Amino acid sequence: MFVSKRQRILLDSDVLDDADVRQILENPENYIDSEQYFSWERFFTNLLIEKSADTYLKYNKSTLNDNYLQKKIVQKIVGDLPKAIKDTLNLSENI
Repeated sequence: MFVSKRQRILLDSDVLDDADVRQILENPENYIDSEQYFSWERFFTNLLIEKSADTYLKYNKSTLNDNYLQKKIVQKIVGDLPKAIKDTLNLSENI
């Protein structure tokens, strides 16, 4: 799946708590229309923008919304990272 690292982390961590997003991530090939989207990255960018539009986590590709830096959101994101990445980044379990 060709998605930016930021998009992948935000989607995989389920910070949007959205059943549709979870379902799409399980089988993205069933949802991505190649006639409408030039790439998977564009599809997932659009998905994040649409699903977060009316929330405090409104997504913008050019800048990270400060709300993603709230402790509870960071904990959810870090909690979803593989142990090897946590160890490499020296991230504690108690962020």
